[in-house]
Amino acid sequence: MGELHQALLTLDPGAFLTHPTGQSVQKPIPSLKGTASSSSVRAATLSVSAGVSDSISHGVASEIKPRKTKHRARKVSEHHAEVSEDDLVATFHQSLQGFVAKQQAQQDGVQESEPADSDTDVDIDGVEGAAPKLGMQDMRGLNSKLTKLATTHSIHLLQKDQLVLLLGSLGAIMQQGESLLIGTNAEEDAQQQGQILMSLEACTACLQILAAPGMPKQVYKEELIDRLVGFVRFQLMHNVLVFHDAALCQAQRPGLLNPDEDKWGKDAVVTSKKKTPKVLARVPSTSRAIQSRLEVILQLMAQLMSVVQLQQSTVLPLLRVACQTLTVQGLDLLQIKAAGLLVSIFQHCPQLQGTVMDEVLSQVLPCLPVGRRCPRAYLVGDDKSASIQVTVAMLVQMIQACVQLPLSSDQTDETADLRDCFAPAVAHSDKFWQGCFDRFPSAKVQKSDSDLDIKQLVEQIILDLLRIQNLPAWPAASTLLIRCIHALGGPRGLQHPDASVRQISVDFLGLIAAHLFRDGLSATDNQAWLAQFASPEGTEGADNSHTVAQHLLLDFLADRQQQRDTALSCSARSFLTCRLFADELTALRSASTPSSERQSQMLQRYQTLSEQLDKGLKCAMNADEAAQLSSALVQQGPVGAGRKALLTWLISAADSTKQVATTRAKAIKALGLVAEQDPRLLVLPMLQAGVNRALQDDAVSVREAAVDLLGKHISSRQDLALTYFEVLATAVRDPGTSVRKRAVIIMWESCVKQPGFPKATQACVHILTRATDPEESIQKLVSKVFHNLWFSPPSLTGESLTPRARAQQLAEVALAVYEAGCSAIHLPLEPSNPLLAVLKQAVEREGDERAVGQTLANALLENVLQAVDEQADSFPSLMALHAFCLADVTLCMPPDDPASFARCLAPYLKVPTPDKDATNQQKRRSAEWLLCILAILSSLLSKLDRLAPEAAQDLESDLVQLIHAHHYVQVVSGAAQTLSSLARLSPSAGHRLAALMTMYVGSLKQRQPLLENPSPNAAEQQTNIAHTSRHALISPTEKPLS
Repeated sequence: MGELHQALLTLDPGAFLTHPTGQSVQKPIPSLKGTASSSSVRAATLSVSAGVSDSISHGVASEIKPRKTKHRARKVSEHHAEVSEDDLVATFHQSLQGFVAKQQAQQDGVQESEPADSDTDVDIDGVEGAAPKLGMQDMRGLNSKLTKLATTHSIHLLQKDQLVLLLGSLGAIMQQGESLLIGTNAEEDAQQQGQILMSLEACTACLQILAAPGMPKQVYKEELIDRLVGFVRFQLMHNVLVFHDAALCQAQRPGLLNPDEDKWGKDAVVTSKKKTPKVLARVPSTSRAIQSRLEVILQLMAQLMSVVQLQQSTVLPLLRVACQTLTVQGLDLLQIKAAGLLVSIFQHCPQLQGTVMDEVLSQVLPCLPVGRRCPRAYLVGDDKSASIQVTVAMLVQMIQACVQLPLSSDQTDETADLRDCFAPAVAHSDKFWQGCFDRFPSAKVQKSDSDLDIKQLVEQIILDLLRIQNLPAWPAASTLLIRCIHALGGPRGLQHPDASVRQISVDFLGLIAAHLFRDGLSATDNQAWLAQFASPEGTEGADNSHTVAQHLLLDFLADRQQQRDTALSCSARSFLTCRLFADELTALRSASTPSSERQSQMLQRYQTLSEQLDKGLKCAMNADEAAQLSSALVQQGPVGAGRKALLTWLISAADSTKQVATTRAKAIKALGLVAEQDPRLLVLPMLQAGVNRALQDDAVSVREAAVDLLGKHISSRQDLALTYFEVLATAVRDPGTSVRKRAVIIMWESCVKQPGFPKATQACVHILTRATDPEESIQKLVSKVFHNLWFSPPSLTGESLTPRARAQQLAEVALAVYEAGCSAIHLPLEPSNPLLAVLKQAVEREGDERAVGQTLANALLENVLQAVDEQADSFPSLMALHAFCLADVTLCMPPDDPASFARCLAPYLKVPTPDKDATNQQKRRSAEWLLCILAILSSLLSKLDRLAPEAAQDLESDLVQLIHAHHYVQVVSGAAQTLSSLARLSPSAGHRLAALMTMYVGSLKQRQPLLENPSPNAAEQQTNIAHTSRHALISPTEKPLS
């Protein structure tokens, strides 16, 4: 460390980190490794006190806060004895004389010395030389005294001549460090760096004087202010920002990009293209000290804007360097102060508002990081996790700062335009979103050429606005959101000719709608709380409570004890008051045509309210209640009322006649995001209609998005599953493979798997229809579904279904599948039956699954026998047992008694007694019942090795009787087929079958002429056809007639 640094440490350990506070603060000097960066700041505020009555009445120094640094203890001496203003002024006059004398002596010494020795004669410590010279201790002492005067609002009491003389001396000191640069080696540049720090102290002192309210006009010299602006700009650009941004370093100080390796290290981060450092490996400690002082200076600059009207030529350089600061990352607190300066310029230089917004759009936004690298350094509440981007905080406060109540009626003749006082907020919000949305068409090109993604950037801004819209101190956030929504629905959004822009707009609308509907879930509770909390005694009605709530919120913002950032709360009060006035005046005009006098009275009332709020109030409502109150008001306002419109826009964007397929798919996905936040929306008729229309869309991506939308919500809500059951049934038959597969999964999870679902059987039938799907993956999926449903051991499924309960469910599904087929009798079941396909795949497995299948078959037989005994409907269980036999007949052949199923079912093969009152449907069901038994017996007889002679004889007789007497040819065919199977086990059955064939062949020959020349009698014609059909049906070489 150089001699200068050592001397400064000896005289003043806090020489490099100083703040003009009203207390004696000791701070350690930054080491060469650097002090804690601004990114460690945990709480910071935009100092937008310029123009705010709070800062004017209490002094600008009240807004200057010490920089918070990690792991550094600070000892603050407390002054218990109160000092009067006169004593402070007198003390300052005495010290001022000594200060000016030292400065004058030092300046005379420099002028008398030769140019070659001019650099070595500057002794900032005042420890060498014949005459006392100014040192850092003197500058710090001056700033400390000025701060004390500022806290008591006494700077304006100083003599005008002394102030002018002091400013001149400070300007001379500042001039000595105007163009000095810090280098990479602190030991080599110690003297130069010390002079820069001295100049920064002088700059701080100048601004403390100039930013104080009530100062004489003589102190505001244009030359001095220009010098201040130029000095601040130079120090920011050349001694701070260049060490954090390679592009700026290349433009301002390219020599820093090629340092010696031993100075900068080997680990400098380099870009992939130009191989230049993205950030320097080490930032000099002096640069951090300069940065710390500039944070205070920028805050004072912002306060200066409220005191004096500066020329545009003076403000523009300051504006641009502040914007440049916002583009350099890693300087959080400095960025916050720069943003505060821009807000102050925006508020107090109306002629530059358009320029400020243009600079932000063109210079700041394109350089901001996006995605996960997006920094959020601005805390918006007591919760440290609640933070937003500095740029968003600046934008919102700009909007809040650009409105004010109009002049009184006796000062303006344009009373008809009184409500236009709120118009600037709308205009500047529209300008900002227009600048963002105009870049959407080229977003993809920009993303490929640089690291910019305007879509992600705007998304991050919207998320921050949604995060703070319910907070009391950020009312302009809701205005920005409303204008954003308006732009998204207009020519720059959903109505844009470019499809990619419309898709981006749909994404943003879905994002906003999802957050708004999430907030709307608590709207009911908030509204009830609001009505109870805000309704005054003796009044009723939502309008009264809404008005009272708004005034309560204003009272809370006027309570300085509860507001950490008085400038922010003041701008929020001004914005809310102006908006309330404009809204009330608009409502008044919509109801009637108010007179000028009434409008003037209304304006006077709001002006009086604003003055009372500026003086400060005591509010009993705490911060949590204020946040809840603000949230309730937002839900009652335009943002809450616009939720339904957003939903309508998204549904409309899914219309195939208006948007391309990609846009429609995005719209459905956006609706899914909204429904995820509030599933109650799925019961709305317009949303149901939109989903149904999407499932009929020509594009597979749209239909798949619609199915995904349903799948995320209806599985946990039975009412929604019932509402969208037919929609899912349609999706199961969708031409798109991905749609069918997803629909099968959803129907299984939401309908079949849920206990007690009313349409579980129908759901199984719809899923079974995909058992023969051409896509193999869907076949496996369906097989897995029903394997888990019927054949998995109960210990694995965790279900409590008994075998008989499973059998009952299987029977219901078997009957439903059969009845879903063709209208004619189609028994025995065709091999293509979907239930057969599922059962065959299930029983192919060995082990527990097969044992479960045998148990299931036994349960089905028990259900059949019980239903017959109780004269209940046994047909469903017979149908399921028939399917089991076709899948694997051995499941119905217990190893200990293989013929048990045959013996149990054979006695029911009787010709039914004619019933004249029976309907055709009942006769048909009786025939189908017999056909199931015949098919089961035929399958069993084809596998049995033996059958008891008595049972075989009885069965033979019953079968022959059916062939002779039954009226349904399908039953005759089934009986003949069963008799053929019985012939394997009983020779007499074979003889009876041969005799029957001989008899019907002879009958056929006799009736052939009658067939060729049919009788005109219909009854005789039907008898002839029946006998002929019987011959064909019992022939083992002929197929049954359908």
